[in-house]
Amino acid sequence: MNQKMKQTKPSISQLDQVALLKKFIGTWQNKFDADAFIIYTIKPFGKGLEATYQVATDEKTLLETRQLVGFDPEYKTFTNFNLNENGLVVQFQGKFISENRVSLDVYDWKNPEQVIARTEFEFHDKDMFTVTQILGNLGGKPGVYYRIKE
Repeated sequence: MNQKMKQTKPSISQLDQVALLKKFIGTWQNKFDADAFIIYTIKPFGKGLEATYQVATDEKTLLETRQLVGFDPEYKTFTNFNLNENGLVVQFQGKFISENRVSLDVYDWKNPEQVIARTEFEFHDKDMFTVTQILGNLGGKPGVYYRIKE
């Protein structure tokens, strides 16, 4: 008689945030309009990441940001700092809440304890993830990102 072993899901505190964050490494594309798309290029930098996020059309780049992603001292959460072309910085803080899902909060600079938006990322396989806004109104619609380069 074959008995199936019950698989237990690791708790959030057991998830290896550093290893899981590496799922994002590569170049991703979200084609959100007939002639507009997002290119998200993410590279490793030590245990963290550095990234470029571009919104573009076939003719020109509409928006570009640079990002640095690093961890708290216990490697339980990561912080993403976006530097926009206009010099403004936006801070996000997040963590994997399962092997394939990330919860990412955007904080208000004037009131750093206040979350003004929450976004969830979900990996459906190694080459595709979706982004859904859960809280707040940052504009845009849920997106699907496909890996176009490892």
